[in-house]
Amino acid sequence: NESTVLRGGYSFTEQPIPSSEVLFNILAPGVIEQTVTLGLSRTLSQKLTLNVALMHGFSNTVSGPNPLDPFETIDLEMNQWEGDISISWKL
Repeated sequence: NESTVLRGGYSFTEQPIPSSEVLFNILAPGVIEQTVTLGLSRTLSQKLTLNVALMHGFSNTVSGPNPLDPFETIDLEMNQWEGDISISWKL
């Protein structure tokens, strides 16, 4: 009773941080606009399923002036990899 399900996805969004507010987003520079995802579920038995997933957020940069120093520019850049392995157990 083994079966395999493959999944994939793509996401595009415009990053929400205006260049005038880069100073306030230094600690959380969520500027990624494009991501791809891949996943696989493998049924091992009637009660057990193995799940594996991978996500990649492509690098993106936002630049803007530093309001505390008019001669300085702040660049925010982010890219991301995320992986997940889990086992599902049906009661």
